[in-house]
Amino acid sequence: MVNSPLVQGTKLARRFGTGSTAFVALHDTDLTIHQGARIALTGPSGSGKSTVLHLVAGLDRPSSGILSWPGLDNPEHHPGLVGVVFQSPSLIPALDVVENVELVSLIAGVSPVQARARATAALSILGLMSLADQLPEELSGGQAQRVAIARVLAGEPRLILADEPTGQLDRDTAAHVLDILEAAADSSGAALVVATHDPVVADRYPHRWSIEDGRLRTDAAATIHTAPEQDR
Repeated sequence: MVNSPLVQGTKLARRFGTGSTAFVALHDTDLTIHQGARIALTGPSGSGKSTVLHLVAGLDRPSSGILSWPGLDNPEHHPGLVGVVFQSPSLIPALDVVENVELVSLIAGVSPVQARARATAALSILGLMSLADQLPEELSGGQAQRVAIARVLAGEPRLILADEPTGQLDRDTAAHVLDILEAAADSSGAALVVATHDPVVADRYPHRWSIEDGRLRTDAAATIHTAPEQDR
């Protein structure tokens, strides 16, 4: 049985600038992400991994092509349905840890009581409750990244996009955090896409996407394929 698609894109491209100075971050690409997918997105720095994730999350718009979320509605209207772990933690400096974690639930319309319950549960899972009252400036880089992951989990998303989520973590902590992300995705049936340059991380997932110079390549079994390049 084939899972229903969460995200679909046709001939997606992302260009920055115009004319002779234009930079193509993503060449024409067709893609589909299904419910429950487990995908590693690999490629060198600057290859386009973040561009792909930002488009899929609805945080950026393609320069051309059609992108839709048939299994999610539009993430701009339902922000809790897509959770993004960014390369940098992106915590709000004026909010303490528990306030940062509950924020995504509040934005999604969850009641304050339920949002706080979700936040404390996510922090507990990641062993961070002792930091609940601290401000982001009081955290180490690794602690801040784990708080950002707790924030995603608290939102109970149906699609989790993680951009180098283990870059600031030691090997053991990274493995623990990935275990938690995968368990959360398994329990809710969410899809999980992890962008990484670490082959140990990539080897955890059954499907592999790779990107270089904005050109996406995948294994034969993956739920995405690259459209033929157009003459330029």
